[in-house]
Amino acid sequence: MCISLADPTTYRSQYMMIETYLRTQCENCTILRYPGILYEHLRVFRKYIFENNAFPVSGQHLEFAIESSSMADIAQGTACIAYAPTTRHRNNVYKLTGPQLLTLEEVSARVLTCLQRDDAELNLIDLNALEQILYESIGNKEHVAFLLEVWGLQQKSMAGGRFEITRDLEALTGQSGKTLNEYFEDDKVQDVFRSPMPTPFVV
Repeated sequence: MCISLADPTTYRSQYMMIETYLRTQCENCTILRYPGILYEHLRVFRKYIFENNAFPVSGQHLEFAIESSSMADIAQGTACIAYAPTTRHRNNVYKLTGPQLLTLEEVSARVLTCLQRDDAELNLIDLNALEQILYESIGNKEHVAFLLEVWGLQQKSMAGGRFEITRDLEALTGQSGKTLNEYFEDDKVQDVFRSPMPTPFVV
């Protein structure tokens, strides 16, 4: 089901209300936003990839570009703000993204390549089927709704989103952050995707 970004029940609207409240109540408020896709989000597809040797992606959104980043990079940027003098970052808004703006098709293909599944394929499905796959992996409808919204897949208009990479992370940490390929170079990440054990949901 598609939703409007102006809908007060969306997570985006709720976040904006929280930001507005913080700005009015805190004199030295720093707002930190993270991108639509955290690399860690992709763990929810691990079971499907293992069982089907494929990556499920909405056929309606193949060319939809969205920013992404590693949670470790987000944490590093947060730490830089937390340990810096308050006056350095007060009243600023930072949007921390990785160095690449990828389409959902590119994200899906790179995951399979990084997992060395050269014979795997993209499985084009509709949004309802994708929602069911996510639910079977996560087991919580609210978490599923959250992911679909932050990935931009429930918007009525793709033009309504403002997805772009920024250099805010580099300004804070001196580094542009990991690419998706670099994230999968970590042996621990590879182990997570190959493990039969479930992993906690990442927000």
